[in-house]
Order: sequence, then C-alpha cells, then structure tokens
Amino acid sequence: MKRTLLLTIILLLALCSPLLAIKGAEVSKDFQPLSGYVVSPMQGEFLIDLDASQGVAAGDLFAVIRAGEKIVHPVTKKVVGAVEGAKAYLQVTRVQSGYSYARVVGMIDGAKIEAGDVVRRYQNLPARFWDYSGRGEGLFAELKTSLPHLEWGEYAADQRFRPAAPAPPADQLVGLTFIYDGSRLEVRDPYFQVIRNYGTASATVAG
Repeated sequence: MKRTLLLTIILLLALCSPLLAIKGAEVSKDFQPLSGYVVSPMQGEFLIDLDASQGVAAGDLFAVIRAGEKIVHPVTKKVVGAVEGAKAYLQVTRVQSGYSYARVVGMIDGAKIEAGDVVRRYQNLPARFWDYSGRGEGLFAELKTSLPHLEWGEYAADQRFRPAAPAPPADQLVGLTFIYDGSRLEVRDPYFQVIRNYGTASATVAG
C-alpha cells in the first residue's frame, strides 16, 4: 500500500513538473552567449570562426557587434570599454570543423559586415514567451534570470498579445519565440522555424 502511494506521488510530481529536469540546465546551456569573429564572406553568406566543439549548432543566431563611443574613466582617463550595439544578425546554416557558415537575417540600414567583426551568440536578441498552459510563469522567470543577455518582455504583456494558437508573429522581429504548452517548450527563430525543443508533446502551429 505504502509503495503504491509513493509511486503515485512520484508520478503526480513528474506530471506537474515536466520540465523540472531540463529547464534550468539544458535550456540555459543551449542559449549561453559565445563570442567569435567574422572570417570572410563566402557564397552569399559569411564564415565565422566557431564550430560544434564550442557548442555551435545550425539555427544559432549571432549579433554582429558595432563598437560605438569609448567609455573613459573620469579619474584615470583610461578607456574602460565602449558602447556596443548590433549592426546585423547572422544565423548559422552549416557547421564545419573550425568554422561555420551563417546567413544574414537582419541588418541596420547602411551597415556593412567585414572580416574581423565581433559576433556574439544570442546577444541582445528580443525574446518573447508564449504560455499556452497558464502555469508557465515560473519557467519564464527562471529563463529570464538564467539568460539575461536576451531582451525579455513582460510575462503578462507577452500573453496579452500572443495568438490563440502558435503562429508567426505579425511584427517579424529578429528574435526568439519561446512557446510552452505545459509539457513541451519550443524555441523558434525569426522565420518561426523550431531551433530547439524540450519535453514530450508538440505545440500546434496555426496554418
């Protein structure tokens, strides 16, 4: 009797927390920032000096960094950094040994990508979280804490503007959409293609 009760409790806990084992580790690991450089243009794309040994995978998004005004210490007069921003965004299409191919998915007017430009994975990318379960606010809070380099919106606002069923966002921002349905978390790119998924059941996309 006690054994049956214990097994029932364990099963209920597993059902209530389908992402408990992966949400804090696997998701964060896949979206950690990573820095590299543009090597050269190649056949309509760009080569970057990062590969699978550093955790790079097809679908990863990189900001191409534009260095702005230098930050000078008021006392020592030493340069302590620079104001940075993204001038373009690249998405990895193929991963080779020692380098990867990446296509342009967004660019500021007048910007130019050049060899030697710094690239940073998932740096300052907008991220929205659509919760179709009604109980994913805790997961949202954990992701927001563990991935501070993403530009998260507010949980309530994301739910207010999400479609009734998952569908490409009307604004077409260069960013990520996290879709949670209670048993599965999907992460979709600017083209609304799945680049990562965690869990067991699939979120249905409206046609």
